[in-house]
Amino acid sequence: MALVLATVGVAFAAFCLWFCVRIANRREKPSRTFWAAVALIALFLAYLVSWGPAWWLVDLQVVPEKPIAILYRPIAIVAARYLPEPVGLIVARYGTLFAPLASTSACSRSLTRAVFDLPAFP
Repeated sequence: MALVLATVGVAFAAFCLWFCVRIANRREKPSRTFWAAVALIALFLAYLVSWGPAWWLVDLQVVPEKPIAILYRPIAIVAARYLPEPVGLIVARYGTLFAPLASTSACSRSLTRAVFDLPAFP
């Protein structure tokens, strides 16, 4: 399974590189559809990257936990149920990176609720 995932990852990276070179070498101006696709991909990546800082703000009590737990529920479900355990632990660690040591982090509570199929927020 690891070999298949590595092969798919390398193939995807090669495709992305080929696609970027193809776009860079085009003489015509990129279309609106291209820029819409770029915007959607950037939005998706911003959502994924904002996982950690959102939970850090909850742990520092700057933002309430309920809206963050609901907003990032899809990432918690995927990390807890479908990703390999080492990758899921990296996602969990990213969410708890700046959590105070004395308490259980909000990110950990959210991942626990996702593992046991509990509501996003009680």
